[in-house]
Amino acid sequence: MNKIELDETLIENALFSDVIKAMSDKFKTFKGQIKIDGEIVEEGNHRQYMSLLGFNAKTFHNIFSNMDKKSDASDWYFTGKIILMKDNFQEIKRSRVGRGGTDLLKKINEYEGENCYISTDGHCFIKCVNRVLNKDLTCKFQEYINGFSKANRKGVMTCARMNEFNKKFNTSFQIYNPKNRHFHPRDVHDELDWVLYLHNSHFCLIRRSQKSLGIQEIEDNYEQVWKTCRDDNAVTQVSPLKLNVLSSMSDDALFAWDCETYSEKDTRRAIPYACTSINLEKVRKMLNRINNLFPDLKPSDPLPEEFYDKLMNVVEIFVGILSFPLSNPYTDEDLQKKWKRQKEIKGNYLQHINFTCSYQHESSSLAAWGNSSNLPANLRKIADVDIAKYTRDNWEELRHEWEPYAKRDTLCLGACLIKYNQVTKEVVNQNMSNNITAPSLSLNGWYYLYHYDKEMVEEEWYETTRMVAKHTEKENIEKVYSHTNPFIRNFIRRSIKGGRVSANRKSFETNKMDEICNVLKEYTELESNNIIDLFKEYSASTKDKTKVHSRLKKIECTKLMAFDANGLYASAMSDLDSEYPRAESGRPFLPEEEKEFVKLFNKQKFRPRTAILTVWFDNPKNMFFQPIPAKDKITFTNKEGKKETGNKIRFRNGFCHDVLTSVDIQEIVKAGGRIIRILDGIVYEENFVFCIKMEMTRIDGGKTDGELYYKLDNIKESEIHLQCT
Repeated sequence: MNKIELDETLIENALFSDVIKAMSDKFKTFKGQIKIDGEIVEEGNHRQYMSLLGFNAKTFHNIFSNMDKKSDASDWYFTGKIILMKDNFQEIKRSRVGRGGTDLLKKINEYEGENCYISTDGHCFIKCVNRVLNKDLTCKFQEYINGFSKANRKGVMTCARMNEFNKKFNTSFQIYNPKNRHFHPRDVHDELDWVLYLHNSHFCLIRRSQKSLGIQEIEDNYEQVWKTCRDDNAVTQVSPLKLNVLSSMSDDALFAWDCETYSEKDTRRAIPYACTSINLEKVRKMLNRINNLFPDLKPSDPLPEEFYDKLMNVVEIFVGILSFPLSNPYTDEDLQKKWKRQKEIKGNYLQHINFTCSYQHESSSLAAWGNSSNLPANLRKIADVDIAKYTRDNWEELRHEWEPYAKRDTLCLGACLIKYNQVTKEVVNQNMSNNITAPSLSLNGWYYLYHYDKEMVEEEWYETTRMVAKHTEKENIEKVYSHTNPFIRNFIRRSIKGGRVSANRKSFETNKMDEICNVLKEYTELESNNIIDLFKEYSASTKDKTKVHSRLKKIECTKLMAFDANGLYASAMSDLDSEYPRAESGRPFLPEEEKEFVKLFNKQKFRPRTAILTVWFDNPKNMFFQPIPAKDKITFTNKEGKKETGNKIRFRNGFCHDVLTSVDIQEIVKAGGRIIRILDGIVYEENFVFCIKMEMTRIDGGKTDGELYYKLDNIKESEIHLQCT
């Protein structure tokens, strides 16, 4: 929780230069935020309201120096409030009462003794109630406990709710507190033989007449053990996959932004001194206008200078921002009063939001992305700027150098994002606002193509008409299920190893791309070795392509694919015959199957079965290719000669253990490894008759398989169509 202490000072008709000096002195020792709220008056001439928040000393001096240039600062007087806001962060620890004290990977064994009863984890309170009453109130209890608002601990049974529970269900349950030997609630209409007792935040039962013996028995027999896939029918808990893929944020609300920073020598932190932002819809409209005015302008030609200047003016720049004070509707004072039942609320509602940045959709540099997107020459990133020379001491005086660079960076990023969004909208009705990461784009894109048909229809729009997309849900399609049990979802997530960037001890080269380029050069009669230019020319050509298709199909290019695979079976995505399991057909792995499965894996005969298993395996000592990334937390010496601890992808030889998919297990054997044991896991009895990854490329009517596949897996080349089927 963020509790803000306020120190408010009222000032009347004070010389503004004295206020500046006092504020500067305060900045030397005060840690927090300073807010100025009042007005400055120039004697006899001008009155100006002033409200500042979230600034630093340097910014404040810049404001004052600008005023001093325009007029004599000694003529300005200030009347208003100066508020010092100091943040005290207090961590709120939520009670774990009724949650059993277990984490996702552990469970509590059931125990029934002479003077006590310990239920399994999960809904432990109602399990104890059901045992005493000898009837099942689970469903009614769930409706009751979920009826509370989220602010009031929705879904959690607490000791304070015991009295209300008794009234609701006409029962007489009490909970015993050994510290004061009291029962809560104190008054009940009937004293039961069994009372509730909390042990490690887990509801248990003890006999009223043998409380001490019951507590001792619980302490002796309470145990937490590791969960397995065989527990509680967890594998069979599935539901149809449902995703909301039709809602879309307006493009008017999409922005591209960038920070310019200098590096602190001591802490090596990046300190921002300027921020640039641009509205993508404004840029898109301006670029469309340029295309309409200059239809003969090639994509890579520089924009006309007058329009380039207008684009640069669209970029907003904020200088001296060291933190981002953002307004948040959820912290609005009026809304908080409404949600908290009109109670008077004191305090400040400003929030500071930390941005954690990582490129989730595009892994190349901005310069490379701009080049591959075929942007106009003067919209691409400026590459010959030494940004390292801008420091804390000189960034202000060198603004004339870095400001054009900063604006061009943001323009380049905005133009790339516009192209990226255009093609993802066209192909899968998605854009970056709906999908934070590339894997979520793949999943939502597949779900949309699998479940919906898209057509363009005409609708009235003011005094004319326009074409809009209409989405019709498909009928009689095969449902796709997903696991719902938290432990099983975590187990599957541990088996997903993400993008496969192989760890190799040798480099490999292939001339397959040269063969493809030669075929396309012969067809297009274009003297270029740039594969992008060849594909664009090939796609635009209207000449017959039958012979080209035939020649391309004869090229052995199964090892040509190079992309980061994401999904349940990441390493199988390059295999057109890969298997995808049905979640509803899953069952727990049985110990008696271990010997058979180990034999099948080591002989590479497990396919077409599918499974996710915890395995022991052995990697060969002379291995030069590691199909599964092995990340270890190690301490190493960095380039500066200092000790540093972090995760490194390494070769791991000898004995290993991990949660892996059956495809990955077979990859280990292919690389020369050996499976030793299988401990736990999920076995699927049925697979889909279609490959989910390839299904993406077969659904979009009117486009060839290869064309759509290329657009999905190479989304940044937004205007390229590869027709190789």
